[in-house]
Amino acid sequence: MDVHTEEKPFTCQMCGSAFSQLLDLKEHICIHSGEKSFSEDFSEAGHSEEANLRQTPIATNNAEFPCRICGSSFSPRSRLLRHMRSHTGEKPFGCRICGAAFPDKSKLKRHIRMHTGEKPFPCQVCGTSFSQPSGLKEHIRVHTGERPFSCQVCGAAFAQTSTLKGHMNRHKKALGWNV
Repeated sequence: MDVHTEEKPFTCQMCGSAFSQLLDLKEHICIHSGEKSFSEDFSEAGHSEEANLRQTPIATNNAEFPCRICGSSFSPRSRLLRHMRSHTGEKPFGCRICGAAFPDKSKLKRHIRMHTGEKPFPCQVCGTSFSQPSGLKEHIRVHTGERPFSCQVCGAAFAQTSTLKGHMNRHKKALGWNV
């Protein structure tokens, strides 16, 4: 969802207030239920996202913004905000088709391609298209002959990890190991 539009698809069923982000609606619902919102709980634990950001440096060129929870650093500041979702579990981007939720817009976009069948990553050699860049990267090895995955038992090399895994299962069966 583009946060720069005025679209507010998340509506409170109790009072009709509308929000552009699912997390904002969830925070709002706590007003009605009397429960502490997640951000309040997180704040009481000394991990408020706002407090975390207030204590980070003002952005200058190439500024690093450290996470107060794990110490990882990010630039720009928006990457720190996105990273904070890995600690909070927040998934504000919801699929309107199936309801699946994601921590960032790019993961939602990738998921939606599953529903639409869109394959925007074409092979420049043969024209075969893929829904994910990783699928294209793996496919290109068909044309280049690259085989970066090697069997530790016999040294056979493969273009895809899935092919190596199947190959290893044959070794396991031949040696009587549990597959």
